[in-house]
Amino acid sequence: MAVKISYVNLLTILLIISLIIGMVSSDIRKVSATSTAKIRVIPSLIKDLEIGQEFEINVTIEEVENLYGFDIKFSWNPSILRCVSYKVKVPVETYPEGILHEPVVKAKEQINNTEGTYSVAYSSQSPAPPFSGSGVIFTLKFKVDGYGISLLTIASVKLAEYSIPPKPIPCETYNAVFKNFTPPPAKLRVEPSRIIDATLTPCKNFTANIQIEKAFDLAYFEFWLSYNTTILDALEIEVPSPFTAVSAEIFESEGKIKVAGSTAFASGNFTLTRIKFHVINLGASLLDLHNVTLKDSLGEFLAYDEVRDGYFNNLLLARIYIYPSELIDPTKIIGTIFTMEVRMENAIDFYGYQYFINYNPNILICLGAYIIPPTEEVHYDPILQINQAIGSIYINVSYHPPSQPITVNETKTICTIFFQVKNYGSTVLDLNNIKIVNDEGGIIAHLEDGSEDSFFATLTADIAIFEISLSKYAVYPGKSVNVSVTVGNVGDLPSSFNVTLYFNGNVAGFEDVYNLPPNSTINLNFTISTNGLQPCNYYQVLAIASKVQYEVNIANNELATFLKIKMIGDITGDGIIDIFDITAANIAYDSRVGDPLWNEEADVAPEWGIIDIFDLTTLGVLYGTQCQNP
Repeated sequence: MAVKISYVNLLTILLIISLIIGMVSSDIRKVSATSTAKIRVIPSLIKDLEIGQEFEINVTIEEVENLYGFDIKFSWNPSILRCVSYKVKVPVETYPEGILHEPVVKAKEQINNTEGTYSVAYSSQSPAPPFSGSGVIFTLKFKVDGYGISLLTIASVKLAEYSIPPKPIPCETYNAVFKNFTPPPAKLRVEPSRIIDATLTPCKNFTANIQIEKAFDLAYFEFWLSYNTTILDALEIEVPSPFTAVSAEIFESEGKIKVAGSTAFASGNFTLTRIKFHVINLGASLLDLHNVTLKDSLGEFLAYDEVRDGYFNNLLLARIYIYPSELIDPTKIIGTIFTMEVRMENAIDFYGYQYFINYNPNILICLGAYIIPPTEEVHYDPILQINQAIGSIYINVSYHPPSQPITVNETKTICTIFFQVKNYGSTVLDLNNIKIVNDEGGIIAHLEDGSEDSFFATLTADIAIFEISLSKYAVYPGKSVNVSVTVGNVGDLPSSFNVTLYFNGNVAGFEDVYNLPPNSTINLNFTISTNGLQPCNYYQVLAIASKVQYEVNIANNELATFLKIKMIGDITGDGIIDIFDITAANIAYDSRVGDPLWNEEADVAPEWGIIDIFDLTTLGVLYGTQCQNP
């Protein structure tokens, strides 16, 4: 160790002598920076390149004064980009567009395409004068290896001024973005989509939300919502976190609302806006969502599917519908016979009704049906027609004198239909052309919004998380840990879903999976940070796959493991700093990063990157420290 200290002191003395000689021989006066230097990646946006194509960037410095050395680390996403060449533009005597004056000394130049980093450090050497002005620091050439979005980031920077001792030069950094990925369209809707509630009488309030699903890099949104001013008043508009309201306006006379919000960027499912309405009358109102604009963090427009409007009604509407609304049962194999019901509710003073039911005749066979009168009235004429060739059922019931008009308040079953499974698959049971009439032949208002249909399937949907693994299960505070999640489709249908990673109860990552085939798996990778966490504690790492449509078994949609935060010096991770930790450090003594005996966990004190006497001394001071609950 004594040799190491002497060597460092010698380097320091030589550097000071060199600077003094240089200042005397060149008679250069010390100059302090009067403006903030700027380090910029040019161009700032590269997009729409295919796999295999190449592009170059320049990292430049502007308005710097008295620069004598720099140390820069640059990073990118290695799963998308690979650096194929690099060139440092020093000194200006060789590269007129570059920086620094000769002679120069290279302290570091390392490329790591596995991590996606490039580190470079250069310094002028006496009698070189300091550099002032602007120039190119280095150039990188990349090849595109994948699709996605990658920040081209100045991860860290140190600029040294020409002075004794050298002072840091403040600077601003401006990163760039590479993008060759178009995210899938987002989904927007009014939630709840239908508010049909007779208890929402005048003077009562309710709230409707504007929801977005599968947002990707959303930085700005804007929309309009229209409503019936004879039924509703808009009272309040709230734009919840992570968004901040840019504008929130109510045009009451026109029955319109305009809302805009922004954030740095957001991906996932969010509530964009909460709107409180005041009911002023009985009736119905469409909540019409339109003129939607979505932009990403680069200011580019984001695509979205057709929006889903909302509907409000505080009048009781007659309703005829199929029950259950969906039947997904893997036990219903070919040949199985089962029944479905047609039900009626809220029909007041009706004197007849009719409807059609259409289905896929390749999936189901209709064996028959029987009509069930909702009351004991017997003066009616029923019609039942089944056309298996096209998959159609027609039912008509007409009352006649001396029958009086019929009222059905509570739900009643008015028909039972017998089906047999013909083939595996799925089909919508589409209830359509509904007509309910009174004793004068007039049409009685009824609900027909899609909720009257049903869905039958003999296939199952099931997403399962099989494994969650950590690159390390015990780390020091402040370390990053890689998480691998294996998720599979154990159902019968291709499925799209998302997987959210939670760490210590907070969202740590979010990944979308599109059309994963049955009986297949995919590995998803995340990174979690342990900054601010307390040693001697276990923190949960939880992966949850979203429920897919028609999925019944959701018990296997989540899986958890635990990450331990160790005390500094607890190399073995057993909750106590003892002889085993000292021994582990001794084995790695004098090793550096990349050496066969290197042990990252033993590097507990500066100088970082080497196991030396300072690490052993730290362990000695902490010897015997232990966790209360190891």
